[in-house]
Amino acid sequence: MYTTALLIVSPLAGPLAMPGPATAPAPIPTPIVQDDEAPDEEYLGKLSEAGTDAEKLMELAAWCKENDRHPQAREVYRKVIEADSNHKAARKALRHHFYDDQWFETYVSLSNYKRAEAKRMLEEHGKVRFGDDWVLQADVPYLRMQWERDDSGNWVNPVAKARAEMEAKLLEEGWQVQGLDWIPPDQVANWTEGSFWCGEEWLPKEQADEYHATFQTAWQIPGENFKIVTTTTYDNAQWARYWADLCYADLVRAFGATPKEKPAVYVMNALDQYNTFAAGDQATQQPGAEAEGLSSAHYAFFADMLFGGGPGGVPEYLGSGACFWDSTDEKLAGWGQFAVRHATALAYANAVAPSWGAISQAISSQSQLSIPQFWSEKPMPRWFIYGMAAYSERFFIDKSVGDEGDPNWARNFGLGEFRKGPGLRENLDEVFTFAVNANDLEGSNQLIFEAGVISAFVLDGGCEPVAAAHEALRKAIMDGSDTAEQTTALQEAIKANADTMRTWAEL
Repeated sequence: MYTTALLIVSPLAGPLAMPGPATAPAPIPTPIVQDDEAPDEEYLGKLSEAGTDAEKLMELAAWCKENDRHPQAREVYRKVIEADSNHKAARKALRHHFYDDQWFETYVSLSNYKRAEAKRMLEEHGKVRFGDDWVLQADVPYLRMQWERDDSGNWVNPVAKARAEMEAKLLEEGWQVQGLDWIPPDQVANWTEGSFWCGEEWLPKEQADEYHATFQTAWQIPGENFKIVTTTTYDNAQWARYWADLCYADLVRAFGATPKEKPAVYVMNALDQYNTFAAGDQATQQPGAEAEGLSSAHYAFFADMLFGGGPGGVPEYLGSGACFWDSTDEKLAGWGQFAVRHATALAYANAVAPSWGAISQAISSQSQLSIPQFWSEKPMPRWFIYGMAAYSERFFIDKSVGDEGDPNWARNFGLGEFRKGPGLRENLDEVFTFAVNANDLEGSNQLIFEAGVISAFVLDGGCEPVAAAHEALRKAIMDGSDTAEQTTALQEAIKANADTMRTWAEL
């Protein structure tokens, strides 16, 4: 029969050391009571006299603090709470926290309660804390910006409301509108064909072009579906309006939803003005209109950092598509229409889904707009937004041409230019991730046009699985529902039919 021995190794002896003879345990010493630990007879007497009377106990607590008896003071505050559990002064003296009609003795217990409460309210009611109230999560951005609901329950932008009230007042006073410029009543009689109201005087078109050549005095030309804010010439502005409106039908096909108001498209008159608009100007303290530096990759970009002051000085988000059209430079003039179409698609996508969460956070906290949050709030993936910008620029079918024209002129040119470059990469997930980078402008520009080819296939490729997945995404965007599942399904359908796409685009 075998037995197992348990060997305990002492750190002071080897493993074979044997224990010494048993010794009696040392006697437990009698504690020495210091004077400051002696029973406080005066305190105990006062405590007995106060009994359970909360006010007398509070007087005793004050006496303890005056006499540096702080541990006893805390003990008395606890007895006050035993007598009156909602005694505010005693609770505060013990640093308890009052929340939701109850007291919490520690910040940890309060935090745990708040987390559990927030989880329950969101799951059961879709509500979150805003100030002292519980509100629907979807309402928070509008509350941050101090919007109000109208009689129909719709949220109303105070800037738009103030502008509408101001314009109604001007009309009542006899003002008239030329484009989007307001003409005072005493000048209406001087309105003649070919003259334009420029601040304080009527000017002929050439001089009006000079007046409107700065961003602060830009032309504002309304179109059917967009408005053009531009420093280029009046004639170019009319073409910009034409090309912007031409994009509208394809953008509706792509995203389904339509803007509530006409999006603005910003068109600069030259490259240097475009660069200043994008990067800002320290000399004039003009802030830059973009955060990511992509304006250098192309002749159009999204002005994500463009804010302005509305009526009454209320901050207003003006982020939109921006570009330049230089009619004085023969090499650049021909690209103006392409730039306008690219900027128009970016303006449209943002107007359909403005990312109010990120915008309201920036406005309410007077901080810089969070670009990652801004793009993550869009119901359509970013590659599709920029893809439609590239599609509108050079992959669309021009149905406005007459019988003598070629409706495929833009697509033939666009695909021809695309085939001269690196082409469409094998790993389409790199396009769908859409990691543009101002440190790689050439690569970012290539990425935009790859997204454009894919978007052209989605809209016009006639691939049934891709078309069905796109329609599901389009419907989710229109319904205002979550689009993550539909976005993934569209991307997977595109990857599954990548060979068909390459054949269709002759890549």
